[in-house]
Amino acid sequence: MNYKKIGQELLERGYIDNRFLMCHSNANVATAKDYVLFTKVTTYTQKNLPRFMILSLKDDKLHISYAKMFGGFKDYYGYIDINSLKYIDTEIINSATDMHLFTCETENGNFDFQINVTQKKKEGRRLVDAIINHNKKINI
Repeated sequence: MNYKKIGQELLERGYIDNRFLMCHSNANVATAKDYVLFTKVTTYTQKNLPRFMILSLKDDKLHISYAKMFGGFKDYYGYIDINSLKYIDTEIINSATDMHLFTCETENGNFDFQINVTQKKKEGRRLVDAIINHNKKINI
């Protein structure tokens, strides 16, 4: 995934600022646990989101864009106001995916929101840290 090229495209479209905070995320992630006689597979599913996403931060909005399987920008999906995101925890799924779990508080109720990073995990962590720090400043 060419983050520099994708970042420039997002900047031109107004979905990212000059910090270039973005990551590629999957809407669904599966984990497998091996037992003596069988394997149990658990899938964490986020409904109504693109299967592959590019998440980017601008001001107080987390922009969600459709992404190609290996990261290229396809189309814009929408945004979440980051003031509504409350960080819960980070888990490592199958040694390959960092799952950053948030709850999103809206007028219509709360829902879980995951940032599932399989590539460029440092970039994903920078994005998550920026959301956490933004919300800390607002709540002081």
